[in-house]
Amino acid sequence: MARSMINKTLYNAALWSISLAVFSCQPQTPVSDANGNLKVMIPVVAQNLSNDSSQLETVTLKNISSLKDVSGSYVQFYYAPGGEAGALTGSAPQSRFIRTSKDVYVPSDSITQQMFSLYYHIQNLNDFNAEISPELKQTQPFQIGLNTQVSGNATTGSNNAFFDGESKALLFVPYTLNNIPISVNSGIIAHEFFHSIFFKHVLSEFNIRQESIMQASSDKKLASKVFYFNQTYIRGLNEGIADFWGWLYTNNTNYISISLPKFGDDRKLELADNLVGQIETAGDIEDRVIEAQDLSNNPTEYLSSYIYHVGTPHARFLKALTQKIITENKSAKGASSAKITMAKAIYAYLKMLSVKTSAYKSTDIVAADDLFKFFAQPKLSGLTLSVDQCDFVLKYVDTKDKSLKSNLCQVTPVVADNKTDGKNE
Repeated sequence: MARSMINKTLYNAALWSISLAVFSCQPQTPVSDANGNLKVMIPVVAQNLSNDSSQLETVTLKNISSLKDVSGSYVQFYYAPGGEAGALTGSAPQSRFIRTSKDVYVPSDSITQQMFSLYYHIQNLNDFNAEISPELKQTQPFQIGLNTQVSGNATTGSNNAFFDGESKALLFVPYTLNNIPISVNSGIIAHEFFHSIFFKHVLSEFNIRQESIMQASSDKKLASKVFYFNQTYIRGLNEGIADFWGWLYTNNTNYISISLPKFGDDRKLELADNLVGQIETAGDIEDRVIEAQDLSNNPTEYLSSYIYHVGTPHARFLKALTQKIITENKSAKGASSAKITMAKAIYAYLKMLSVKTSAYKSTDIVAADDLFKFFAQPKLSGLTLSVDQCDFVLKYVDTKDKSLKSNLCQVTPVVADNKTDGKNE
């Protein structure tokens, strides 16, 4: 495996000029010959690395049908795409690469570098999905738009990526910062990939139902408040679990800061002791919703920053619980096994959440501790929690809730030993 280390401040200007000097290269191979499982070189970012570097590695892209546009069973790319009838439209970007004497394809421009990186990570994430459940495996190539142009929106127009539910595509807009681009940041790619899962299994139907409930209600003021409450919580939940998914894939608690430094500290997945059990309560969310309704004609946009205050405690909780499970599992496969177990539990939660919200009436709201209640009930999560893990989870739920009394995990009470003068009798 060929490797080199490159500081992020040199990344944009020097990445491939440095890497190409290392290899004995041949002219670009005829693209018609380049298909199947192919070895390529990509920058691997955020996976067990410091925030100051990327690592060049040779990896395998599977099931490539044409390296000319890096298309295959996992991904189909579009450059500056449009949208029509629920799908991306436009032309595929053309790759540029050099083939080494060892049949490794090295990108010779930034677009190819992005395509190779994205294909590799989407392939891995889709295979990870298949381990969680056959229901999650995507059978059609994932649509990805590069250099996507978003007009009239300062938030999404640059230095961003997002999953578009209408086209069911992952879209990358121009990156203008001097850090490592979003499109090669494996953590952010995993984050956005999770949004596709959440949209398919929760959000698509949830949005339609909530709109319908609000329109049918006779009390528009109350219905509107309920609508924005539920929307805010669900958006926060979506972002929180997506942040966790990025860690799940990379083991890096601060992968966001690699590309977007200003968000790093706020969303870093490290849980301080004094924040255990601290979440945005129903009252907190309601207060922000009322504020948004009073001060803005677009409460959804007004609350776009606040949703991370809702979601980040969820992300930190999930990471901390997973780490506790990993620590107690001493086997060689402990970490990977624990991650699969947690991912399966999350998928079970998403399905339960979808069923629950499908029965909501005009005044029903999602509980602010809904996810935490799920993990506190082994019959639902499928997890077998230790005493320490159970104690941790219960810090996030109201244990006096009568609906939970018989289903909560149990903290084993401490039984005093019968001792005399410090010795066992």
